Amino acid sequence: MTLYVLSTMAVVVTVARLLNGAPWTPVSASGWMAVLGLTIFPTILARLLVFAGLQSLGGMQTSLLSLAELLVTLLIAYLWLGERLAVWQWLGGILLASSVALGSRESHLELSWEDLLREGRWRELE
Repeated sequence: MTLYVLSTMAVVVTVARLLNGAPWTPVSASGWMAVLGLTIFPTILARLLVFAGLQSLGGMQTSLLSLAELLVTLLIAYLWLGERLAVWQWLGGILLASSVALGSRESHLELSWEDLLREGRWRELE
């Protein structure tokens, strides 16, 4: 998926640059260092950390953490950056908090298929 997104983005940016008529000037060394930094840290390292977290936490906890990330971002924008939030953003934050609370409450009730088979409750798999 990432390959398709990046390839499409490269085509769109190239077409936009051609239509804009901007000159093709070589990128400086500091420009390439910025591109390299943006490639390593927010792209590669972030993906590796998500996969490591998924492996150690499991799917349910990782998805809850992803929801909580959006909520924390909203709170930081409000408290630290002084952003004024609209009613829809407050409602979205409430929905996110509710989703995290409901998901974390029910995560301990989840049984794996191995547990169901071991306990003789295999009909619940159907």
